[in-house]
Amino acid sequence: MTTEINFSIILPTLNEKENIRSLIPDIIKLAIPAFEIIVVDDGSSDGTREAVLDLKKSYEGIVLISRDNEKGYASAIRRGVEVARGEFVVWLDCDYSHPPELIEDMISYLARYDADIVVASRFLPTSKDLTYKGSRVVFFQKVLSRCLSCLCRLLFYNEITDYTSGYICIRKKIIPNTMGIYGDFFMELVIRCLDSKLRYFEIPYVSPPRKHGKSKTGTSYIEIIFTGRLYLIAMLRLFFRRK
Repeated sequence: MTTEINFSIILPTLNEKENIRSLIPDIIKLAIPAFEIIVVDDGSSDGTREAVLDLKKSYEGIVLISRDNEKGYASAIRRGVEVARGEFVVWLDCDYSHPPELIEDMISYLARYDADIVVASRFLPTSKDLTYKGSRVVFFQKVLSRCLSCLCRLLFYNEITDYTSGYICIRKKIIPNTMGIYGDFFMELVIRCLDSKLRYFEIPYVSPPRKHGKSKTGTSYIEIIFTGRLYLIAMLRLFFRRK
């Protein structure tokens, strides 16, 4: 008999062995009703897959999708959504910049407000983003992220504070098709969901620095600027589509 799944938690990974070893047990400890954990790994070479398979021996609700010929953050999430069995889907980064315990708060909002989408925002008054600690490059990326969200507020919906959060709990059946390849897909998802008048809530959180490994958002100013160009292209495309 197939067990009913309420929540599917998607973890895109690329060389996250040290983080995944503790993150999955931390998620399992949470008070989440009937959930599965879907790890979509993009060819890790550090033993990430082996660590997941080892954890799978103790918790049968882990699904490992190994990808060697396809890569990319957004495509990994899309692949996880394809196989997800839950009514709601959560995805988060594996570096602990998205605290796993926040999933419980998201679920609470879903029940309290009968919401379709709950997003963890770095830019609400009580939020803090500490992921840039010790890195000027990451700080630069965070400044651009805030600027992009401010521009989106001017062009689209002022009540939304974080258009590039990447930490979300959303009803699977209403997830729109998006064209983005990195965080730009999240921005498009937010705008399309609001265009459809879905029940959308933001909650505050504190985003701590990465625990282990290196950031995948860009290791140089040039890489971050190049990625930012994708956001601007997506923003303009969405703006003129709505005209």
